Amino acid sequence: RMSTSPPKIAESDSDGEGALFSDSSDDGVQAAPGDRSAHSSENFSVPTAVTKKNDEKDIREKTLPAAESKGVKATEKAIKDPDISHLSSEDFKHVYSPSEDTFLLLDAINADAKYLRARFNIPAPEPSPPADSEKGKNSVEGEGPDTVSEGKGAAASPPPGHVFCAEVGVGSGMVLTHTARVLGGHGYFMGVDINPEAALRAKWTLERNKIPLFDVIGGDLLTPLLHRLRNSLDIVIFNPPYVPTPSEEVGVGGIVASWAGGKKGREVLDRLLPVLPDVLSAKGLFYLVAVKENDPEDIHAIMAKSGFVAEKVAQRQVHNEDLRIYRYSRPGAPSQLLPVES
Repeated sequence: RMSTSPPKIAESDSDGEGALFSDSSDDGVQAAPGDRSAHSSENFSVPTAVTKKNDEKDIREKTLPAAESKGVKATEKAIKDPDISHLSSEDFKHVYSPSEDTFLLLDAINADAKYLRARFNIPAPEPSPPADSEKGKNSVEGEGPDTVSEGKGAAASPPPGHVFCAEVGVGSGMVLTHTARVLGGHGYFMGVDINPEAALRAKWTLERNKIPLFDVIGGDLLTPLLHRLRNSLDIVIFNPPYVPTPSEEVGVGGIVASWAGGKKGREVLDRLLPVLPDVLSAKGLFYLVAVKENDPEDIHAIMAKSGFVAEKVAQRQVHNEDLRIYRYSRPGAPSQLLPVES
């Protein structure tokens, strides 16, 4: 579900998103795409990743059609999925390829597009220009955690009226890129991943899709920039390693860390939750991918202690996983909910 390295945000070399592939175990049992609970460190095999744009499109249409999928209400025409055709099977040996949890998150962001633009007073996006392989001006430097990119203003505050959005465990960069496009590029978009291989590929994805202002940072959760992020993030997105596993599997490295969540699938997530009240702005939103085994009610209770309320914005049953997308916000926070043309 995440990357070929540590968890979406964890302590190893995780990464990012979901998987378009199946894993085969020695006994011949096929693990369905996106069904992280079927994976184990014993039965993992290297994914057969999407190598052509049409391949990705076909799988997407057969699994979760954008803005038409079960459990998501589309409020307007959906922004199409980001172009990730520049990533090959070789890349997906290092970063987990998008799967059902990724696509459900894309669909949820699509369904929330009008709400997000109204909340942050962002105009509706113009049609995206065609992607090409030209490299952008942003760059990622370094080989490991706590390395900051030298793009346009790492961790700098966005211009007035713009959104400051961060995805923890950015992986292939597909979700962060999609969010930027939904918001018409009106903001500063930051990806963080403990896996330097994932950070590099996220950078490529953001460049290919012509996101104007972004940085990709190597680090554990938001640790590298905590002292500079206080009450500054408008949107935080996290698709964590959520599969319940033995604690010793958490952050062990490689692809296992992308889904191994430890006790209740919560050991990585529980390290991020206490940080969110300090880094989110007054209008800030937190989008979380979770399954019922993670005990969502307990997560809600933890966030409620800091004044956040939870809303389930999408849900879908995928094989053995009951996937949910939750959005957390502070009730009564100044939201400037102005009418915006869509």
